Amino acid sequence: MNWLALLFSPVRRLHDAPALAFAPAVIFLALAVLARREPAHRPARLWSTVAAGAWAAYGVYEMRMQAWERSVAGPVRVDLLFIGPMLYLASAAALVAWVRWRVSRRP
Repeated sequence: MNWLALLFSPVRRLHDAPALAFAPAVIFLALAVLARREPAHRPARLWSTVAAGAWAAYGVYEMRMQAWERSVAGPVRVDLLFIGPMLYLASAAALVAWVRWRVSRRP
């Protein structure tokens, strides 16, 4: 398997079942709510909220695109080349902010 296929493997799986995109949205939303309790580290809350919104928006968008794909003869989804990396970046930023917040809380 080449690196490009590995990179887009999650997006390809979510393309087949777009409702699964709401699972990371819920997880990142839960992380944002947990980070809300302590105002000392706002980046964890901010990036978790951004990632949750991005995943939820992608889920809605992908459901709509799945309906569109049925109406055309040969759909070409170039948009996934941009959406996938953006979702990964938002998720990575949220996870890094979350880990930094948790590490900074330790005595």
